[in-house]
Amino acid sequence: MFNASGVLPQMPCDRCALDAAGSMSVTIEGLDVSGSPYEAVWPDPTVSTLGANLTATIVYSDSCGPTAGAPPSIMGTAVGTFETSDGLLIRGSSVLHGVTLSGAIGWSRVAGVLSLDISATNVYDTSGTLVATTANPGIPLLDGAGLGVYAPSTWLGTCTTFATSVDVELTGALTETF
Repeated sequence: MFNASGVLPQMPCDRCALDAAGSMSVTIEGLDVSGSPYEAVWPDPTVSTLGANLTATIVYSDSCGPTAGAPPSIMGTAVGTFETSDGLLIRGSSVLHGVTLSGAIGWSRVAGVLSLDISATNVYDTSGTLVATTANPGIPLLDGAGLGVYAPSTWLGTCTTFATSVDVELTGALTETF
């Protein structure tokens, strides 16, 4: 589950950057880089004061039709990367706090509904040391799909009169697909 917000520089837009921040809850398990089993959870349930733990850099596109001044298409796409921090990783009797999960995020949008795809590729400890990765032993850390909500503060932009500095809320839930 995640919830994030950001500011769209303009809407509609073809290949514009969106920096979003918020929170993400996820649990993964697998083998670390040494082949030892682990389980990790975000956010760390042993920390009593939790803040935002998710950042994402996304390139989104809304398409415009061939008619000048027409409203934008109700469809859009996005691809980017995410990082969620302040996790807890347990490996045997070892407990690591403050671990970070990173990966890729993408979506297809129809109106305000997102079809999400998220793939987590790496887990790092607080010093930046790689703890687990998709390449070891070739099993994804997290490969998820799901639905979400895309809620901009306005839908008033057209393909000639763009809405600028549009606040957007993104919310979604995932199911592992592997």
